Amino acid sequence: MKKAAHKVFHHKAGNKSIGKHRNHHRVTCNVCGLENFQVDRYKCLICVNYNVCAQCFEKRLQSEQHSTGHTMVHFKVPDELFGRKIKSKDEITIKTMEHLYGKEQHEDIACDSCIIQSISGLRFKCDTCPNFNLCQMCAIKNTTNEKHKPDHPLILVSHEIIQKLNKKDIELGDPLGQGAFGTVYKAKWSSKTGRREVACKVLHIPAGIDSLKLEKSFLRELSAYAEVDGAYILKLFGYSTFQNENSSTSYYLITEYMTKGSLTNLIYNQQQHERVSLRQKLCIACNIATGMRKIHDHSLIHRDLRPDNILVTDNYLTKIGDMGLARVLDEYLDHTQIGCKRYMPPEFYDTGMYDQKLDIFTFGLSISELFTETQHHFKE
Repeated sequence: MKKAAHKVFHHKAGNKSIGKHRNHHRVTCNVCGLENFQVDRYKCLICVNYNVCAQCFEKRLQSEQHSTGHTMVHFKVPDELFGRKIKSKDEITIKTMEHLYGKEQHEDIACDSCIIQSISGLRFKCDTCPNFNLCQMCAIKNTTNEKHKPDHPLILVSHEIIQKLNKKDIELGDPLGQGAFGTVYKAKWSSKTGRREVACKVLHIPAGIDSLKLEKSFLRELSAYAEVDGAYILKLFGYSTFQNENSSTSYYLITEYMTKGSLTNLIYNQQQHERVSLRQKLCIACNIATGMRKIHDHSLIHRDLRPDNILVTDNYLTKIGDMGLARVLDEYLDHTQIGCKRYMPPEFYDTGMYDQKLDIFTFGLSISELFTETQHHFKE
């Protein structure tokens, strides 16, 4: 009964408007039975033709055939992995991955089991333990320690954690919104498997700032967050950077396009959509909490979790966005605060110190705003 209900919920959340988008994985989830799903796909490298949709993966659901501790590949885009076209019908195994990516060098990334200082060949990261990497041999052995357990998923990752894209492959459309650090546009991205509807965040860095140093910090921070993949974290497809005629630097951040926009837009523009039901609000709250928990499980802090940075699809699947931007850009652009002042806890202004409790506080305010449909009036 639970499985049937789970399948129906997924059908509503993942398969709306099939044929209108290029974002559907043409496979069936072997856990819930969902076909042609739109959420991310996880393919087991051990089990034959075994696929898991992102929501089943997040719940760590398994079967008699499949263990959650198996090595897997994560498809953010259908038929494309690490910038290479791979068809759904192709055989995807350890051997084929070794053939495609076996020569990659992961500089300064050590295996946390055999202590190889720089992994050569396939690298797998634990989706549960923060910053835990295994080389191919240790991953196949399913090596464990005090923190890393046999049922923890191991995901194949590339040496290029964030793909650098060609600016010519990105076509900007209408603006969707503007924030402290830039403007978000609806855009078209010509990926290896065709043109895709995406969102592009354009960041302009003034001349005079060490752009090379900023880019290194920018990529280091984003790389840490990019490895926190999940059903409730906004997908980052890649970035592009270029110099402008006035010596300023611009960055393009390409993410998935969320049709209903931000949670702020959903709350205060319901006349443009159907009313958000109590059940939908509960699902939204659970999505955000699950995404935040994953961030915290990897020893990270979002720092700016609020309705403007929470995005919603046309079927109310909700994801956390703007990962890692606040700290780096705040440091370089000399802003005076980590997040939006209205959402900061009072103690932040007493000490200037913060930890993961900051996210919990701002999550609480965001959920209050979602259910009451009004902003809080706490004394600043």
